[in-house]
Amino acid sequence: MAIGLSCSHLLADPFSATLLVKAWADRVLRGNIFIPPFFHPLPKIKLGLQKAHNQPNEHLINHYKSLIEGPSPSKAHHSKTVALLFTDHMVQACMDLTDLNGLNNGSDPSPFAVLVGLLWVCISRVKGETNGLVDMSMGLDVRKVLELDQGYFGNCMIYTKVNGDDIGGDDQQLATQVIGEAIRKVNKEGIIDLIEWLDHYNNFSPISSLDKGSLVFLNLETVDPYSAVFVEGYEPFKISYYNESAILNKGKVLVLPSHPSEGKLSRLAIVTLPHNEAIELCEDKLLASFSPKIIMGAK
Repeated sequence: MAIGLSCSHLLADPFSATLLVKAWADRVLRGNIFIPPFFHPLPKIKLGLQKAHNQPNEHLINHYKSLIEGPSPSKAHHSKTVALLFTDHMVQACMDLTDLNGLNNGSDPSPFAVLVGLLWVCISRVKGETNGLVDMSMGLDVRKVLELDQGYFGNCMIYTKVNGDDIGGDDQQLATQVIGEAIRKVNKEGIIDLIEWLDHYNNFSPISSLDKGSLVFLNLETVDPYSAVFVEGYEPFKISYYNESAILNKGKVLVLPSHPSEGKLSRLAIVTLPHNEAIELCEDKLLASFSPKIIMGAK
């Protein structure tokens, strides 16, 4: 049996879609819903522009300003999607490599950070970047940061830009460090500043694309789709997410958990790039050194 769910743009949030499927499964199997979807507006939190010094955090706001004020997307490229499976052992190898030079200041990088570091370097190589890495942005789910109820139903994906100009073309360790720092900068205060800024300056046209001129990585590590069980003893064995938007000249990567049998650290990376670049990525020597299994789109 296969189940597919398609969402409109405003609710095209993988976490909300997964929550809905899990609620459906709970109702079918148990008769009650373990985590009911919470259909209410985002709670008002008095921070941000209400701070005493009245100066909002500019990092997220400036990125969204550039998306709003930038030119409309150009013609989309013919794209190809490949799915790469990284087992627990492979992800641990990435983490160990990052630790070699002591760049993490005593904190272990997340599987998302190390895989994004690896793929950011590899994709930049495929694109022929010779002066640093291609600019990219990360989509991070901020439910936990905002202390929202587990069942909150709504799009909580925040995008933050990461510049790759100062990173060497093969410096996977530094790329991972920069990613970790960028993730830590997305805090509650900055998010509320962005929300209040968007509410205050609401006379702009809708953002046509969140991947203008940047390679985009979406962190779906906490979606937990494998707990959606419709029949006792039959859990999902294959999960896939597809974020349908115009792939311009950069691309998009979704990082999500793989099946629990692959290990706690195992991840699935779903990569959409212009067609020729996707093929070249599968042949990249650095990526191949970690031996990910190509489970979709090899040809």
